[in-house]
Formats: sequence, C-alpha cells, structure tokens
Amino acid sequence: MVGSIKLDPYRCMVMVDDKEVVLAPIEFAILKILMENRGKVLSRESLLTKIWGYDFEGNDRVVDNHIKKLRQALGSASSQVKTVFKKGYKLEER
Repeated sequence: MVGSIKLDPYRCMVMVDDKEVVLAPIEFAILKILMENRGKVLSRESLLTKIWGYDFEGNDRVVDNHIKKLRQALGSASSQVKTVFKKGYKLEER
C-alpha cells in the first residue's frame, strides 16, 4: 500500500480508497514497478526496459502516454504519481 493505493499482484487488482480501479496490463505493470520502488525516481528508459525489454525499438515517450492513462484511472490518487523533470517518474505517499 502506498498512500491510498493498494495493489494485489496475485489477483491483479488495484484499489484506490477501497474502490476497485481497472487498469490495462501495461498500466498495472508500471504501477507495480513504481510501488516496488516508492519514492525513487525511475527513468523512462528503466521503465521501458523493465516492461518492454531491451529490444524495444519505439520511442521512450510511450511511457508518458501510459503514465497519463494510469493517472486518469487512479482518479483521486493520481497526484501520487509525480513527474520529475528530465529524470522520470516516482510514486509518493501523498
């Protein structure tokens, strides 16, 4: 649990303020990685590598689009996903 976000990796379930949030698989994977590294800044490149693998040939801005979708899905907890200018993203308690 980080702030108001609870993640159950075994049931692939996310709860925000005790309400279930439905995430696409990529957004779920990003949230899981951010939660495992709470408070640490993760670069776009590291997220790309962890989710898509080393052989991903697309643009690193694909991460930005998935972060945007993740924030929309998290609703009131979206402010916990922080953008760190020219560095990447991190998840904070609140």
